[in-house]
Amino acid sequence: NVISWDLPGFGSEPLIDDNWSIPEYSSWVNEKIIKEFPNKKIILLGHSFGGRVASYLASSQPQYLLALILYASPSLYRPTSKIKRKIQAYKILKRILPQSFLQSFKSDDQKNVENTSLEKIFRKTIPFDQTEELKKINVPTYIIQGDKDVSVRIEVANEMHELIRNSQEIIVPNATHFLHLENPILFNGIIKKIISEI
Repeated sequence: NVISWDLPGFGSEPLIDDNWSIPEYSSWVNEKIIKEFPNKKIILLGHSFGGRVASYLASSQPQYLLALILYASPSLYRPTSKIKRKIQAYKILKRILPQSFLQSFKSDDQKNVENTSLEKIFRKTIPFDQTEELKKINVPTYIIQGDKDVSVRIEVANEMHELIRNSQEIIVPNATHFLHLENPILFNGIIKKIISEI
C-alpha cells in the first residue's frame, strides 16, 4: 500500500502555522502515521522538502520505521561560494534597487512562494541544517540523487551518505530533481528494487 499525504500548506491540506519549519512538519507526519497506521511497520519516502521532513523524523528513531528513502533531499545546508556572494550582494542591493531588478537574484522556488503563506516557511527551511540529525538515523536508508539535479547538488547527497551510517547512495544518470515525473517507469523500478531488498 502506498499513501501520499499533502503536507500543511500544500495541495488540499490547509496551512496550520506559517512559523513552521522542518521539526513541526516532522511532528505532523509522525502523528499522522501513529494515528492511521497503529502497530504497523512502514517505509518512509520523501522528495525534496518532503525528504528533509522524512530525514528529521527518522532521526528521532520511531519504532514503526522499517526503512527510509530520501529522494533529491537537501537535508544539509551547504551553499556554494557563488550562492554566498549572491546572498551578500542581495542584502546590500535590496536597500537601493527596485524589486523588479532583485528578482534576478532569486531562485524559481523563491519566486513561486513569494507573497504566499509558504514564504516564511521557505525562508526558515533553506538554512535549516540537519547534519547532527542525519547521524542519528538508524534504519536502512536509500539516497536517490539525479546527476543533473540543479536544486540539490550531488556533493550534498554524497555527504548525506557519509553521515547516515546504514545508507546506500543511488546516483541516477541524466536525472534531474523531478525524475519521478520525467521517467516514472525508471523511478518506480528503483523504488520497487529497494523495497524488494528491504
